[in-house]
Amino acid sequence: MRRKEKNIVAIFVLLILLIGCREKVKQYQEPSSSQDGRKIENSMKLLSEDSAYVTETARVTSKAKTLKEKQIAILLNIASRFIKEQQSDIRKHDGLNCSMPAVIEILQRDDYKGNSNYHVFWSNMGIIKVPTRIAKVQGRYVLLRLQDERALSKKAIPEILLDDDCPDDEVVLVINELSWAVLMCKNSTKHIVVMDVLNETDFSSYYGNFSCE
Repeated sequence: MRRKEKNIVAIFVLLILLIGCREKVKQYQEPSSSQDGRKIENSMKLLSEDSAYVTETARVTSKAKTLKEKQIAILLNIASRFIKEQQSDIRKHDGLNCSMPAVIEILQRDDYKGNSNYHVFWSNMGIIKVPTRIAKVQGRYVLLRLQDERALSKKAIPEILLDDDCPDDEVVLVINELSWAVLMCKNSTKHIVVMDVLNETDFSSYYGNFSCE
């Protein structure tokens, strides 16, 4: 086959592949579209209504002395549950970037109606922003970024999470679309955990019914 004919065939095959990819992306995104909010709502559920989780929470908080310690214990227990739920997906992305392990992040966001607001998600990028605490849960690093604490020094961060020599052309960024949202009272351990959240609009309906009284 002449070179010109080979090029025409190659272009034709590429177009077919692109059309197929577009169809797959469309099919994947449809359940998450704003036109089908019912499907998004149905995919979310409250971990805090799970009786086994309630029992776990009572157990982990009983070992802590101060309110702050109890709240941290709750967040780490949530991270443990998150790891169990996301295990297979997390494992697929371990070591993609210069052998750095996927980590769990607990990010404190701005308060929601006076209550502490957190998001729990996983990342394959190591240290994106220096955390205020690092813990090990089920063999995984959990990075906490809490607003009322100072960032850790570089010496306190495991070297495996500080691989700055990874070439840009070898970095594979994986976006974790679904996170868990946690709303917790500032003066108690009462909280709510919304699983599989896409955006703030989704979980705000659950937050709206939450009360510290």
